[in-house]
Amino acid sequence: MTWYDVLSYILNIGLLIWGVIQMVTAKKEEENTQSELRNWHNQAEGIKNALLQIGQNPSQYSDKVDISNAVSAVSQSAVAFSKALEQRRLFTEEEVKKEIQDGRTETKRMLNQFKKQRQPTAPVTV
Repeated sequence: MTWYDVLSYILNIGLLIWGVIQMVTAKKEEENTQSELRNWHNQAEGIKNALLQIGQNPSQYSDKVDISNAVSAVSQSAVAFSKALEQRRLFTEEEVKKEIQDGRTETKRMLNQFKKQRQPTAPVTV
């Protein structure tokens, strides 16, 4: 057995291990994609059912404001659903994480600004 045979044997074992790892990784990715699709389908189904409920039972609402509030609540689900699809299709995981972190930072900044505005001032004496 020459050193070429040994090298070839080691290389084949390495390529076999790499192929198995690739196969397992692809299977996990496919399972994750299927899970996301089921989740998105359930979200779309929930939005559809909520809108049907509002449309089919208008007598449950006392006025236009009640209907508007109900539709507004459903629209929040639709926005979240749309954003999830958009993030999956258009952005990398790192970009999504950065966007979320930026949103949290902005929220904290706004809260701190609001707290500063709401701090009690010294009483005015006359």
